[in-house]
Amino acid sequence: MDDIEKKEINTFDFYKELYFKEIERKKEFDNLINLPILIYTTIVAVNLFVLEKFLKEPLDKYFVICILKVFVSITLGSIACSLYYLLKSFVNFPKSYIYKEIGNPKEIFDYELNLREEQETLEDAELLMNNYLKDSFMDCANTNFLINQKRSEFYAQSKNGIFLGVASTIIIIVFYFIKLIN
Repeated sequence: MDDIEKKEINTFDFYKELYFKEIERKKEFDNLINLPILIYTTIVAVNLFVLEKFLKEPLDKYFVICILKVFVSITLGSIACSLYYLLKSFVNFPKSYIYKEIGNPKEIFDYELNLREEQETLEDAELLMNNYLKDSFMDCANTNFLINQKRSEFYAQSKNGIFLGVASTIIIIVFYFIKLIN
């Protein structure tokens, strides 16, 4: 190899760090499910509690009960939508996310041994090996980045549903407290 071919931008560490960053983001997404489930549980419990109290009211408050049922429906609908997007974020429901890994260590080792035998100098083999690893890191990091980006978008949609559910639950609680005061 002549000198022009050997001169490359050393981006190996960049792609390696990017690969590990995307693997770390995957773990973070896997751990994000707990808080939304807690919020869903709380919202449903509060709505059922208030709905039960209002359903015991006499029929002369029919209008208030109808408004309450509308807000409970909005809440449950937003929770259902949010839960769908949370499942999409968590497992890509009904499919699954398939992250790329660097590869089989034995295959990488065998590739390195073949390079040592085929190349005239150890430096040439090292350059080709670094390029091979850099390509592997870049390919995996790119695939994993795209998956994590999709998961992030689904999680954001899930948070929108949670927000709507919390907002309508707050309105329901306000109705309940007004009922207690009267």
